[in-house]
Amino acid sequence: MSDDAVIVLAMLTFKNGLPREVRDFLPELVAKTRAEAGCIRYVPHLPSENDSKLYFHEEWENATALEKHAASEHLKKFRELAAPHLVDGKSDVTLWRAIA
Repeated sequence: MSDDAVIVLAMLTFKNGLPREVRDFLPELVAKTRAEAGCIRYVPHLPSENDSKLYFHEEWENATALEKHAASEHLKKFRELAAPHLVDGKSDVTLWRAIA
């Protein structure tokens, strides 16, 4: 992993479980994202005990690659599908860097 790599941890909490339209769009979102230049890892996760949360673990070569992903049409569509169903209408996204 290079020093420029950016790790994204994103947690989405849904009001009433993972909506069908969001679940149905995930395979397309994942495939298109993994095909993007600079994408090292892009993995969505559901907790074992319920489906009200969706967690993404992402790794990008650098901030520029992440910025391009943030502006992609497939991520915009995902946000539009998810937003009305999110608690407080937003997701919790944090950026990290590896230190060892």
